[in-house]
Amino acid sequence: MAAALTVPSTLGRGSSLTVTGTGWALTHAFTVRITSIEESADVTFNGTTDGSGNLSLPGVFAPQVPGTYTVSANDGTSTVNATCTVSTS
Repeated sequence: MAAALTVPSTLGRGSSLTVTGTGWALTHAFTVRITSIEESADVTFNGTTDGSGNLSLPGVFAPQVPGTYTVSANDGTSTVNATCTVSTS
């Protein structure tokens, strides 16, 4: 199964962003990077997938500036990107 990444397509300003994924290497370190041109955000989170190859970072980031955020997950072998649009409300 190919690695997949899931983030909400839209999120209210100040709401917590949760990142999940499936199909990653089992019990393997990963990095999630969240970037935004509008907020000049560039934050990185690290974790380890579970024994089924799932990754989970619940409520890791609460963006304050509306705009489009790129979420990128990498485990050293696979890289998957997703986007989330933060609204004004």
